[in-house]
Amino acid sequence: MNNKFIKLTITATFLILSISLFACTATSKKVTVSNNTEEEILVEENEVTELINNGTKLFNDKKYDEASAYYNKAIELDKSNKDLYLEIKDIYLDANRLDDAYFITKTAISNNVDAENMKKVAEEISSKFDVININDKVEQNSEYYFPKNVTAVINDQSITLPIKWDYAKVDTSNSGTFEYYGFNEEYGRKIKVTLTVPEVVYDKQIGCIENIYTTNGKTYIDVDLVGFYITKDLSLQEAFKDRKDIPIIEITEEFYLPDGYYIKNDYSTITTYELSNDCSFQLLHHDFVETLGLNRDYPGNSSINLIASFDNFKDYIGLRNPMDIGDLVIDDNTILTNRGTLCWIELKNNVVYSIYRQYTP
Repeated sequence: MNNKFIKLTITATFLILSISLFACTATSKKVTVSNNTEEEILVEENEVTELINNGTKLFNDKKYDEASAYYNKAIELDKSNKDLYLEIKDIYLDANRLDDAYFITKTAISNNVDAENMKKVAEEISSKFDVININDKVEQNSEYYFPKNVTAVINDQSITLPIKWDYAKVDTSNSGTFEYYGFNEEYGRKIKVTLTVPEVVYDKQIGCIENIYTTNGKTYIDVDLVGFYITKDLSLQEAFKDRKDIPIIEITEEFYLPDGYYIKNDYSTITTYELSNDCSFQLLHHDFVETLGLNRDYPGNSSINLIASFDNFKDYIGLRNPMDIGDLVIDDNTILTNRGTLCWIELKNNVVYSIYRQYTP
């Protein structure tokens, strides 16, 4: 056997082995795929149908979570099938499972399956949900902020829903009752706030403060309300009306009260008011100096009030009342007023926001 023949034999053998090896390798990696596309589609449709049927059996047995798992598997197999979403949606609607029906349409929208029509279907389902009502109240001309969340029971579970409101700000300049709407997209819930804005009612009373105290986090004053008349005509008119023996001096056929004012106390009960958290207090100069023993610059007029702290004011009332207890007597069924604690009380919606002393000579 010559060298040329040996080389040809080796080469041929190598080629035969290479081809065999390649053929074996290709066969081991081959994936068998049906040549009939229609058969493949039919197999998939059958599987989807089976999943829907199995899910519906569980659904009818009220095993809703298990049924939902089957429906979701069916959708995974055929995500682009619009009719599949509608079929599952109708199963839920027939059983009045509105939330599940809404979620299915939202899934179709997320998968971009007939999105525009599915949005209309979702809106129609959402319209069947009960509106979540919130009643709230805010003072006139005050800032109002919409609640960021609301709690709702959905499929027997308590869920916190974030709210997107249609309004940036509420105008509270007018009193009345107003309705505002928000929406939670995820669960399709409409939220309505019924906001009451009561008219701010201001009032002003005068009386002798008998007590100031705090209970359950709120501060109150007990007041013996009086009528206070300072103009000449009114003070004389009320003085004559009440008593004839008061010290009225006649000069050249004119009458006047020595101190220019008249206090009338017809109240037989004590009135209690709540104080606002930011209530302001004012005392007269001699209240600080003579009763509290504090040094304050004289304002140039005894009738001018000076700002006082809550503690200063409370201490003053506590110290002043015992000093004047002897003046609180009944004479001819008329209660004499404790002028040392006579104060003007300013109220907003019946809550005190300012108290300041009335000067009496």
